[in-house]
Amino acid sequence: MKATVSKSMFGSQKTVLTVGNIAIRCCVTSSKHCILFKTDVIRALGYEGKSDKWPADILNAINKFSHLPTEILMNRERPVNFQIETSKPPLQIHEGVDARLFLEVCKVITQAAQEGYLNVNQIKYSKAATHILSYFSDKDIDAMICEVTGYNFYKRHAKEHLQQFLSAHLKDESLQWIKTFPDSFFEMLLAMHQLEWTSLRETPQVFGTILFDVVFERISEELLTKLRILKPKRDYRNLKKDRQDNQHPDLKRHLAVISALVESAKGNRNMFVLLLNKTHPKHYNFTTKLPAFSENDPNKVMPLSVFNNALQKFFGD
Repeated sequence: MKATVSKSMFGSQKTVLTVGNIAIRCCVTSSKHCILFKTDVIRALGYEGKSDKWPADILNAINKFSHLPTEILMNRERPVNFQIETSKPPLQIHEGVDARLFLEVCKVITQAAQEGYLNVNQIKYSKAATHILSYFSDKDIDAMICEVTGYNFYKRHAKEHLQQFLSAHLKDESLQWIKTFPDSFFEMLLAMHQLEWTSLRETPQVFGTILFDVVFERISEELLTKLRILKPKRDYRNLKKDRQDNQHPDLKRHLAVISALVESAKGNRNMFVLLLNKTHPKHYNFTTKLPAFSENDPNKVMPLSVFNNALQKFFGD
């Protein structure tokens, strides 16, 4: 079977994740997976040999004494193949390792050392793995990769573009809180409607209609008033480079309920709408109405796809 080749959407051969004094190149692929370059992973673990099957070799050795987790067993000899766009063809295919899976491999190696399954020459790998795990003990490796590759930057600007587009049409101060919605909430709705982050910039009226229907037409008048009066705090980073939580606590709880409904509906859009209408019906006394986007609207990207037209009809008044 021919291996699938993904495309690197964010990151390049110069994009690195720094782990202490170790630099590991990384990217986010078209399938939204955070990937580390296999050659850098091997070097980070202290391997200096020439086997193209390492670290599968050491995992196979460990598996003789202790059964590996299923995910590692399935992926130990199947690196992720991906391409990075360059100005000079042909495109080179790189081998990568899923970032989270890499940390699981480190855990397996350190545990094997503790249980005495590694020989003298392999102990150095466990020391390197322990160092890597200690660095990520309180950090989300995927979040770090999304940050250094620029993926988070892209998502923040996509949300800002959507908010500005809706604010230009609705003139409602409550819409400024869109920028504080967590990425996971956007990704949940995007996945359910088979859309991508690019739709927030290319066809903001489509996802704006969804967001307006799912959130703003269903929150209480009391919360709506609070959102119109208050402004989100300015976004900043602390010393650990973590992004603070700027969400309004009441709005945060409302979004959590919506997320729970999506989970209950198992991502099925029709089932989700039925649950949403039952638990959080629309407030028809809501004074701000989403306008119909005209053909002459300069902010509208035309033409819409058949799917997006169907979405607008589905979520129409």
